Amino acid sequence: MVIGCYLGQRLGDLLEITTENLKTKNGHRLLEITKIKTNKKISILIHPKVETILKKYNGEFPPRFRESKFSNQHIFNVLIKEVARQSGITDVVYGGKLKRETKRKVWDNYPKWQLVSSHIMRRSFASNFYGDIPTVLLMSAIGHSTEKMFLEYINKSNIEYIEQLAIYWKP
Repeated sequence: MVIGCYLGQRLGDLLEITTENLKTKNGHRLLEITKIKTNKKISILIHPKVETILKKYNGEFPPRFRESKFSNQHIFNVLIKEVARQSGITDVVYGGKLKRETKRKVWDNYPKWQLVSSHIMRRSFASNFYGDIPTVLLMSAIGHSTEKMFLEYINKSNIEYIEQLAIYWKP
């Protein structure tokens, strides 16, 4: 999960990454992947926190739970919910949960931990680095083509955008 929060990629893409995707260009360590959803090739600069994790695993990415990518995604999402529950993320909020029998989302009020999924990594990446990293670079990493789409994605309102801009304009 930590790797996902610092790379901003979908879980499906993260589960495909191996050390063969690691490259060095102009003295920078990169991850070169082809995104599954868009079939677009991208290069991502490796964050120092990710380097620390790679060192912990002797230059490798952490081991997968199972051979099957689908199983890994399922296990990850079960575990992330448990981490959220144990962390006390129990506020009741309105949201959609997939009903297995019908394979449709049921919208209702649920404890927030039940709504947490792997997508939290991408959104955390975008939200946490917004304002610190130029928006165009974040959009490139996430894969959004317009700033409007990106700002909606990270749930930034106009007033938050104005507050962020005011920081840059302070004398």
